[in-house]
Amino acid sequence: MADEAVSGTKTDKREDFNRLLADCRKGKIDRVLVKSISRFSRNTKDCLAALRELMRLGVTVQFEKENIDTGTLTTELMVSVSGSLAQQELSTPI
Repeated sequence: MADEAVSGTKTDKREDFNRLLADCRKGKIDRVLVKSISRFSRNTKDCLAALRELMRLGVTVQFEKENIDTGTLTTELMVSVSGSLAQQELSTPI
């Protein structure tokens, strides 16, 4: 699944992301592979909320670029820092 040309700053407009979460809630998915935290979410609060829900559901998430796997280590601090950096990229002019 991939959200086409949709900002990662707000999850309410990301249909495929929300469908992914719904499928996780239904037990259809137990592992999510993501290219990077910035592709998962650029809003730290939403990112952590989604990860916490997925962890409660027993769904692990692996972020390739950052080499973070929620199934193998305590990652909330690392995800918070990386998520904050991704969020900051939005407000920093190029």
